[in-house]
Amino acid sequence: MSMTEIIAVAARTPAGLNAESSAAAARAGLSRRCDFPFSTPEGDPVVVAADAKLNAKIEGRDRLIPMIESALAELFDKLAQGEAYQGKCHLLLALPEARPGFSDDDAQWVVDSIGAVLAEKATRTEVSLVGRGHAGTLAAIDQAARQIAQGSDELHIILGADTYHHAQTFVHLERTLQFDQPTIRGGFVPGEGAACLALASSQLAQQLQLPALALVTGVRMAWEDLLRDSETGTFGVGMSEAVLGAAAGLKLPDEAVD
Repeated sequence: MSMTEIIAVAARTPAGLNAESSAAAARAGLSRRCDFPFSTPEGDPVVVAADAKLNAKIEGRDRLIPMIESALAELFDKLAQGEAYQGKCHLLLALPEARPGFSDDDAQWVVDSIGAVLAEKATRTEVSLVGRGHAGTLAAIDQAARQIAQGSDELHIILGADTYHHAQTFVHLERTLQFDQPTIRGGFVPGEGAACLALASSQLAQQLQLPALALVTGVRMAWEDLLRDSETGTFGVGMSEAVLGAAAGLKLPDEAVD
């Protein structure tokens, strides 16, 4: 069975315009919060984490495209440091689940838009929407890892992108008590970003002469029946099942999680 290797990473976040600067900001404990032109019920501007280069007037799905393009450009530049890849590339997208400010039609629009951008660049890239929501990238990694284990020697790119910056989404977060504001307990600061991984079999990585940044040794997803808004709250049963499943193939104690 072929191993699944991560051979390149890229990101576009409020804290950095590429993976390295974003990682450096995270290690330093830095964030980039700012006032956003949207008022709280008290009339104060809301605080968000926003992309440094995007106009605040741009909303929702239109914010995703430049972030995705930036992350892909970074990733392809890093892949170009190895031997030229002539084969087919599978771009597996993970996008937000349906919610106010981002519909199923918006998700398909993003898929079509990215497909059109890549077609103009004459790349042999097949774009598909594989995952939705916070665990969407894990669904995409799982699909890629299965195909590589079955002998695929094609390049797989996992790309996750999200933005909460839409007026309808902000109102939804306020109504469901999720927006980090003085009158809401336990809310979060809405953010946005895009990041991607290039996955390849060990054989393909060797052909491209790119070092493995990491190995994918286990992927597992599970369903959380009790969510945060349930009467009892969540007990993390699904999370526990997912972690145990992903770690099931580790050879302990030598491969214990650090």
